[in-house]
Amino acid sequence: MDDFTVPLNLEPLQQNGFSDRRLWIGNLDLRVNEYQLLKMVRVYGNIEKFDMLFHRSGPNAGQPRGFAFVTYKLRKDAITAMNSLSGQLLGSKRICVKFAKTTTDDQDKPKPELGIPALAEL
Repeated sequence: MDDFTVPLNLEPLQQNGFSDRRLWIGNLDLRVNEYQLLKMVRVYGNIEKFDMLFHRSGPNAGQPRGFAFVTYKLRKDAITAMNSLSGQLLGSKRICVKFAKTTTDDQDKPKPELGIPALAEL
């Protein structure tokens, strides 16, 4: 019998461009804050990363964008959270929970410069 090495893929599993542990949580009531949402999602398992997005500029600067991302350490926890949370009423809206699309470094959009004169000298 020949000896051979099987390479192990230690990257998170991805199927059709979707992460298997990272969830997108959308249709959030704009009155929901980070603490409330984090408290709601953490009951389903250990969280590796949590991001709630906010407008960076314009008339809504600093206001929530209405969606967030949560990455669980285990795939089974992400699946349980998705199945339990999707369609639940949070504030005045029913939230939508799906697996998040993955991006590669090639697909990442360049970040726009904020152009803040006070920070230009730093």
